[in-house]
Amino acid sequence: TPETVRQYIAAIECENATLDLLPSELSLGRIVELSRSVFTMPHRKLNDILKHIKDDYDFIVIDTPPSTGLSLHMALFASDMVSIVTDAEDFSVNGLNELNLEIKEIVEETDHIVRVDSIFINKVKKSNIHAVYIEAIANLAVTENIENVFIVKDSTRFKESQSLHTPLIEYKSELEKKLVIVDSILSYAVEKALEA
Repeated sequence: TPETVRQYIAAIECENATLDLLPSELSLGRIVELSRSVFTMPHRKLNDILKHIKDDYDFIVIDTPPSTGLSLHMALFASDMVSIVTDAEDFSVNGLNELNLEIKEIVEETDHIVRVDSIFINKVKKSNIHAVYIEAIANLAVTENIENVFIVKDSTRFKESQSLHTPLIEYKSELEKKLVIVDSILSYAVEKALEA
């Protein structure tokens, strides 16, 4: 029921809006995989839960771990648009190709339309090897008609804020430094919010 879902939502007050979070926990991955034996169509479960509350929101963001499996299938089935975050490294580029194939399989198996809207290339440094992987990701984006590719430059502030469990926006007091780091993410978020 909507009330059951809402009891787990944590509202976070921001300057101009409220951000509602439906938090997860580390054991969720194990629980999700166990649901294969409980539900006849487990990939639909997240979508069924979100149906109760989706009309309350302009958009819903589902953050998934960088892995394949049922949790990814559930998130994809509950989505109509996907933004992928990847690194400019060999393992990540291979994973991006695998993820792209998995998205195509989900579409074929379920007739559920989900499209990759954007790719964020994370932790980018000025190096020849990163340039090679950025080019490989850009080529994939062109081949798959993914119009939005963003580069997020590497910064120690990301690691420091994560280690301290502090949101990046609160970590340093100088607003300009924060905005330079997340400029492409903020631009994209504003664009999507205006479209909604």
